[in-house]
Amino acid sequence: MATEVVVTAGLRYGPGGKLMDVYRPTGTPGPAPVVLLWHGRGPDERDVLAPVARAAAELGVLVLVPDWRPDAPDGGRTHLMESAAFVRQRVAGLGGDPGRVVLAGWSRGGKAAVGSR
Repeated sequence: MATEVVVTAGLRYGPGGKLMDVYRPTGTPGPAPVVLLWHGRGPDERDVLAPVARAAAELGVLVLVPDWRPDAPDGGRTHLMESAAFVRQRVAGLGGDPGRVVLAGWSRGGKAAVGSR
């Protein structure tokens, strides 16, 4: 059953101040499971994943979608690691369950997610 979703757009994360959107389900009991969702090849394309993030949130999952720059000198690794650190530090305050966090990605973001440690 679908639930209402509250979107917080443009939340800043990391020392570089990249932006992240948070898709929060409402009316679900207790902390929600969490997905950190990385976009693909284009720089700063978190908006591309809005339909996927909203659909997951409607099912009761807290979804965080950060911008990152695959064209950065380090291939975007710093941005991705900063987004993961942000989630570890702040997910409970956003209504997520720190014990139920998964990392996922689309296209190049998926490759980065599989290769991250």
